[in-house]
Amino acid sequence: ETYQPGGYFGWTYQDSYPELYPLKDIHAHVGDRIFFSAKTGTQEDLWLVPKEVYESCNFTNKTSQIQLAIARWIRADTYLDNRSCIIGTDGCSDAGWTFVETEYNSDGGYTFLIQDYHISEWGNPLYFASSREWDNWNDLSNHGCLNGIKLKVHIDERKAVQLIEDDGTMASAFDQAALDTVSGLMDSIGHLSRMLILQQFNFEQRIRSQGDSGLTNVR
Repeated sequence: ETYQPGGYFGWTYQDSYPELYPLKDIHAHVGDRIFFSAKTGTQEDLWLVPKEVYESCNFTNKTSQIQLAIARWIRADTYLDNRSCIIGTDGCSDAGWTFVETEYNSDGGYTFLIQDYHISEWGNPLYFASSREWDNWNDLSNHGCLNGIKLKVHIDERKAVQLIEDDGTMASAFDQAALDTVSGLMDSIGHLSRMLILQQFNFEQRIRSQGDSGLTNVR
């Protein structure tokens, strides 16, 4: 499963919605993905950090954290880039500039795949944070981590599906509850299939009748 922190805005700070920060914790499993992206643009980078950095937002000790992505990789928006041009040519302004829409990242962001070694090396939960202007203590307005651009990911154990041994006609089978669920789904699919077939038949019958083909439904 893939999780995207930050919802609509993603990995970026929106000062109009301070109640969204810090970002909501995520509960995931080994093998799941965390997709860091910001389709409205962002200046926040991405670091995997220990708990102390997550809480203090102090990135002084560079050896205790790993940078995963720069802000440009996470951006999924487009922007207008002004480029010089020859005045008088199509699309060129009187000042000699033309605007070209450029996409920062066509892939739309950075994907972090949760693996077993992350737990053994970094513990559980995992902590992510932005280091944007972390050392600018005189002006905290652009401070990524202190503004709440940080994330805690709890890695839960997957619940195993209980299996039962049968009398030998099959190697194994799902427990009865799962079998009942599958059976109910199969019945529902069969019912919907019959309805679609009848609907298609009636549609074709109506087309033939409107075309005066002479074909009618005889009981």
